[in-house]
Amino acid sequence: MRSQSIPCSTPLAGGTDLNPRVRALIDGVRDGFSLDQPFYTDPELFALDLEKVWRRNWIYVCMGCQIPNPGDYITYQLGTDRIIVIRGDDGVVRAMANVCTHRGSIICTEHAGNARALVCPYHAWVYGRDGELRAARMMPADFDRSRHGLAQVRCEMIAGFVFVAFSDHAPDLATWRAEFEPHLAAYQTDRLKVAVSKTYDCNANWKLLAENFRECYHCHSGHPEYIRAIIGSGMHEPREKADAETRRAQDAWKAQGVGNDSVDYDDANGDWHYSARYPFAPGFRTMSEDGARVAPLLGRLPSEDVGTYSIVMYPNLWMDCPPDHLMTMRVTPRAADRCEVRFDWFVRDDAREGVDYDPAKVSWFWTVTGEQDVRLCEDNQAGVASPRYRPGPYAPAEGGPRHVIQWYLRQLVRP
Repeated sequence: MRSQSIPCSTPLAGGTDLNPRVRALIDGVRDGFSLDQPFYTDPELFALDLEKVWRRNWIYVCMGCQIPNPGDYITYQLGTDRIIVIRGDDGVVRAMANVCTHRGSIICTEHAGNARALVCPYHAWVYGRDGELRAARMMPADFDRSRHGLAQVRCEMIAGFVFVAFSDHAPDLATWRAEFEPHLAAYQTDRLKVAVSKTYDCNANWKLLAENFRECYHCHSGHPEYIRAIIGSGMHEPREKADAETRRAQDAWKAQGVGNDSVDYDDANGDWHYSARYPFAPGFRTMSEDGARVAPLLGRLPSEDVGTYSIVMYPNLWMDCPPDHLMTMRVTPRAADRCEVRFDWFVRDDAREGVDYDPAKVSWFWTVTGEQDVRLCEDNQAGVASPRYRPGPYAPAEGGPRHVIQWYLRQLVRP
């Protein structure tokens, strides 16, 4: 959530397939200002967001530990696209359309579960855990089941994170793997279990959440708990002091063999992911109410003095990983003025609930902070929807939101 300086943007070319109204709105955006009202409220622009942004990028859906056994699945919906993410008999996690190839019924009607086979509730066609059609009752003898398997959706799992892509236009995940896997290895993020999950219906455009979570200009007034825990987040102390504390922490991390190199947004690589390790304020070792650890150390970490490792991946993943648990925030757009926000907290897979951790303590910090952000974004949406709204200038500390908007606009105009 801490702020980051972003270089000046370049002019936006392309977008010849856009209708004149949308092209004019894009051309009218002033660098360094928030977007015009239709970008946050208009159903036509929302449909374009789904087509140009969400269906053309990798989408975080879950952690592999949420579907640990063969037949474990979750369902996910993006616009009218409905998919099943399931672990097969071979242990591989796959994604496939949650749409029967007979007459189009939804197959899995629950959000999550375990299935020995995927059986359509309408006419009982039966699919294997790999999506292949196994049985289709009362069909002709010459019916070719091999031509009627469930449509496969691109799916990748990296360090336990499961991503899907709804088209062939998504960027190469090799850079994500190369840049983040080494940092995540010590946490053993592929050996976790779910401690707590919470989902919120947020009455705000998804971009307002993306802007909000890319700056801490609002933290001083909006997040008293957060600024107590994270050095420099309140912006009420000299920047030089915060930078000096960060450098001291980085030296300590290096001495322990803990990687602390940030991954900055890179225009050459599509400009879609970022990470950094942040130091805690004195007295804090994790993101908890009192700063004390709330679960056993993750993976192979050398000590609890490793700060928190954060990842942002456009358009929908925000992650914080202090030494004892991992928190993911997954955003899914539902309408021009509404999105779903899901928080999941994970602890090491051998931790015992009630003995090694208390779910309420593990989730306390980001429950408080996340609910504050949901309210702030809903208030922001209500104001943006007003006829009195006009785009306003970003403060120097709001380089993150400015970057979100520039990335977003580039998605709209790319071929």
